[in-house]
Amino acid sequence: MKETGSHVKTVRYYFKAKNESLKVDGTLGSQQGLVWKNEGLKKMKEMLDEMFNLKYAVCKDVIHDEENLSKLKAENFDLGIAELFESCGYGVFELLGIKKIVVTHSGAVNGGFAW
Repeated sequence: MKETGSHVKTVRYYFKAKNESLKVDGTLGSQQGLVWKNEGLKKMKEMLDEMFNLKYAVCKDVIHDEENLSKLKAENFDLGIAELFESCGYGVFELLGIKKIVVTHSGAVNGGFAW
């Protein structure tokens, strides 16, 4: 990559090679119609277990990537920003020694939580 999308010369991207062992067969979306059929709750639990196992494997892969973690640590970030439902970011921040954290959420805020 020759451009970062920023005019700031210190902006960098750190890439991690794809781990083909984490490739998913099909999509969870393709199975969501099965939730409302017989054994719907059982199927939903199976899908959630599959999603958990995949997210766990990806996170484990990220936090054991010493090369990228050392590059990120060398940046001495003073703030970390992570998506609420991607909890791996919190582990990365812990490994990097980042104490100030902003949590984001890509969905709408439920009115009950907005007050």
